[in-house]
Amino acid sequence: MAFSPNCKYIAVADGDNYKLKIYDINGNLVLEKDFNSGVVSVAWWKDRIAVGLDDGTIYVYKVEGYNPTVQRGITSPTISSPNTVIITSTYYVTKSIPYTVTTTLTRFVTETVTSVQPCTPTVTLTMTVSPAISTYKLPNSIADIIASYLKLEQLYKQISGKTEYKYLLLKDPFQRNVMYLTKLSSLVDILTRLNKLYFELNSTLDELSRLVKERPTLGVVFKIMSLVQKAKVTIALLNNTLEQADKIERDMVKDKPIASCQGDPSSIINGILNSKDVLEIARYRREARECGLDGVVKCLIAKVIDQVDARYKAFKDSLIKAIKIKEEQLKEYESIAKDLSLP
Repeated sequence: MAFSPNCKYIAVADGDNYKLKIYDINGNLVLEKDFNSGVVSVAWWKDRIAVGLDDGTIYVYKVEGYNPTVQRGITSPTISSPNTVIITSTYYVTKSIPYTVTTTLTRFVTETVTSVQPCTPTVTLTMTVSPAISTYKLPNSIADIIASYLKLEQLYKQISGKTEYKYLLLKDPFQRNVMYLTKLSSLVDILTRLNKLYFELNSTLDELSRLVKERPTLGVVFKIMSLVQKAKVTIALLNNTLEQADKIERDMVKDKPIASCQGDPSSIINGILNSKDVLEIARYRREARECGLDGVVKCLIAKVIDQVDARYKAFKDSLIKAIKIKEEQLKEYESIAKDLSLP
């Protein structure tokens, strides 16, 4: 991620969704741009935003409304809030000398901020996602929540990809209920995003903890200020993402399949898939006769939704408490940053 020169906006590389997003410091999304490949890095320097993709392409965009004026060697930019970043874009491909494309992203707030003091007169304040984020692994808490979903997803893929009779028996019942798997998948995606944000917040606060013990140079002071802003944005994003997760969870539970069947649906499905002869398959089909294979699949999905939902609620309570603790820590660093501000 990278801050604007006036520290009022932050550009975020959303690699999982192939997007560049620009937020204000309150966490409100003011602009979003899609790409054809994962966004892995972003840098913001004066009126230029550079975006790096995982296929090696680099786009450079010009921000409309940036008008720096120079007074006694200090740059004091005038920046309109991004609602259209423009964009005259030049892009480069690794190991080639390429071409230029012109695009326009329209949409910026009409408000204009004038005579804004930049974060620093001499240092470029850009922030890129820590390399640790790219090797991020799900913690045990999330792994526990989604374990039953992952087994269900694997089962669905196994059934969808084979053409043997016993797989074909279950293929249509699963495909008729695939919308429930999609809802589960949406919750899993947003839980992963929540943990990445929380991981990033911890990393930022750890870095602040280290920096406040450093020798007080201009570079250290400005880095503390920018990291405080970054942590504020991350907390806002965490809270917004948690609200989205809650909505997905409520919809998932409200719309979960309703079915009743005797016996354990997992045993019936696994019994059919592991049957060694026709008699075994016939026995499991008889066991499922009352509700049908469609009902068995519905019962299995409903069971997984209940498991994921119960674990999610416990996780959410823990996360809310953890965020409150982080907010208190951040207040201390905000107070330090305020004390360090130049007169």
